[in-house]
Order: sequence, then C-alpha cells, then structure tokens
Amino acid sequence: MAVDVRGSTVRFGVVLLGLVLGACACSGVSGGEGASSDVTRGGSSAAEPSPTSPSVSTSTVKDAAGVTPRPTFPESIKRQVVRMAEEAGRMPVGGEFSLAEYDGGYGPELIWRTERTGEICTAQMAGPSTTCATLASIPAKHVPGVDVFMGGGQFSDHGQTFWAVTLIANGESVDHLVCRGRDFPVRAAYSTRIDGIPRTIYTVVIPQELQGEYRVVVQRDGHQAEERLDLNLEKVGSPAPC
Repeated sequence: MAVDVRGSTVRFGVVLLGLVLGACACSGVSGGEGASSDVTRGGSSAAEPSPTSPSVSTSTVKDAAGVTPRPTFPESIKRQVVRMAEEAGRMPVGGEFSLAEYDGGYGPELIWRTERTGEICTAQMAGPSTTCATLASIPAKHVPGVDVFMGGGQFSDHGQTFWAVTLIANGESVDHLVCRGRDFPVRAAYSTRIDGIPRTIYTVVIPQELQGEYRVVVQRDGHQAEERLDLNLEKVGSPAPC
C-alpha cells in the first residue's frame, strides 16, 4: 500500500502484534465487493449505535496555534469509500463516517462501525482501501486495557521517520503515552460500545527511533492509572527503554 505524505510516497504494511486485534484486511477499489479481497473472520454481531460518530467534515482543521492546516479527506475519495461500503454491505451505523486524524501530517482516515455486522473499519486515501476488524477479534480479556488496533503505518515528515499507530482502549480512556520522559498525545477518533463496554479508538504518532514498551497513562473508574504497551513495531534488536 502506498500513501502520499507531503509529496513523498511511503509504503507500509499492517503490523500485527501478539496481543493485538486479529484484524482482517480487505482492500477495495472502485467497482464493488467482487473487486475486493475479503478475509473477515466470523463471529460478528449487530452493531450498537455509537454516541460519538460525527459526519465527516471536509473543512480545514487547524492545529492548536490556529495556523497550520491539517490534511482533509477528499470528498471525491470519500464518495468512492461510500460506494465500496454500500456494495460490500459495510455501511456505517446511521450512515455516518468519523474522521481519524493524526499528528505530523499523516492521514487522515475514515473510521466507522458497520451497521449490519458490527465490524470496525478504516479507509485510507490510497486506493482507496479499507481494513476491517470483527467483533470476535477484540480480546475480551483486555478489559480494562489498551491494545494496538490494526497495526500502524510508517511515514516521513521533514526528514524524520515516524510510526502512525491506532490504539483501542477497552473500558477506560487514554491520556497520553510516555517514553524517555517525552509525552506523546493521543487523538480520540471513534467511540462505541461492544458487549456493554465502551471502546475508544485513538491515534498516536511516535518516532521510529523510540520503538519500545511505552508507558500509557489512562483514566480508569475516575482515577489515573498506568499500563505498558508494546510499540516495538519493527521488532528492532534493542527497543527504546521507555
């Protein structure tokens, strides 16, 4: 898969970790379900409505300083994603797609919960292509807990290499990640309930040289807690001691 990031093309693959969701990858092109490779596992159930699934906005989003425009998901590509979702039977609950934004100029992506099967899907601009995770692939034992969600993508920004990662928090919320004294903020992208438990998808960007076991600061039952999360995405020989 190839993604254009500020003029440079970056090729990345989905990274699956030991305790990560067993996501299914299904690439699509304009032309329908017959043109896509669909390996979604069974065990899905009907989707529960998401309380925080806003319609996708195509207006420019600015950073905290209000001066740097963030990339938007082009309306023309969104129409292709909608057509692909209709043909594949993966339309979102309420017909609404959410926007998953990343720091550093990566993305954005569309994210939604399918109405018919309850899968959680994301769509990338390149292709466009979609990746979906079944309900059965979400580990029930990690409640409360945080996992990597459907791997991560590598990209370059101003000569430095980063990983753009999606996380799923089960029964708690994530404040930020910490490695070597540096805080890495997260962006909430989508929330839903599965088996009565709130699940929130977050995005976070980390430097390539800081792959390791991160400290994750979370809010659980009204109190701050801390977890460990393996973000040694490339399985480097000497991961950063976070």
